[in-house]
Amino acid sequence: MKVHLTTLAGIALLLCLTLQACGASPATQAVSSPQPMVPATLPADATSTSTLPLPPTSVPTPTLIQHLTQPGTPSYIGTQMLHDCTMTDTMGAPIQPLKLNPVCDLWAINFIERPVTSDLNTYIPYLDIQEAQFGANINWIFARIHPVDVVPSQGNSDLNYFLELDLNLDGLSDFIIAAQNLDMSDVFWTTAKARAWRFVDGGVNLVFDQGVGVDLDLVWVRRALTKDIEFAFKPALLDGDTSFAWWAWAYQGAFDPAQFIPLNTLPDVYQIDNTCALGFNSNASDLSNHCR
Repeated sequence: MKVHLTTLAGIALLLCLTLQACGASPATQAVSSPQPMVPATLPADATSTSTLPLPPTSVPTPTLIQHLTQPGTPSYIGTQMLHDCTMTDTMGAPIQPLKLNPVCDLWAINFIERPVTSDLNTYIPYLDIQEAQFGANINWIFARIHPVDVVPSQGNSDLNYFLELDLNLDGLSDFIIAAQNLDMSDVFWTTAKARAWRFVDGGVNLVFDQGVGVDLDLVWVRRALTKDIEFAFKPALLDGDTSFAWWAWAYQGAFDPAQFIPLNTLPDVYQIDNTCALGFNSNASDLSNHCR
């Protein structure tokens, strides 16, 4: 029995020494505590990716319009000249106080003579059309509008000189061709101030917009060295039709071409003038505002 206890004691001692050597005694093993979560921080000179500046947006460079053809010297036709009433027909100056001329201002038939402010206090000579003329050569149709005076200053509203073309002689527009906000320095042919609209099935379609269209060279405008506002357009604008009635307008204000079909459906408008209608390769005598 003594021998047996001694043997057990030796085995126990050997086992204890072995466990201590391996560091596996649960009585002496330190228990590690969980560490608190610490939020991540950026260095002082760093920036969160959510606030990083975006790369600059690339702005496309406008495409330069390359013109293939330009109008040359206009060619006008003597029989395509018309003269319009002006407010300076008497003594070379408007009658004071200003008043509308009942012979020249016939609102019911779209024959307008109102180059004045609505209060009839201010005469606007650059809206008072004195004459207009059409012409053509083999490649272009030309027109000119000659006001009593040029524009000393443009003012704060749009300045529109435009042509109205009636292809089927029904008294309504088929095309409007406009020169808008021409500067006094616009003495060379330009498409940048030219627009054209076509009327189809009661709607108005912008077919040429300041050099943008199926044909970039379709419509040109300029100020002549005289007082004239000049237009040049290709017959292709009218699908090759060179038989129509035409008349000319000057108007200062926001321009909506749909308002001019017909004008007499609107309340009274001022700062506006137009001419009677004349046939180009056609007879416009059936139109209410034809030139008598």
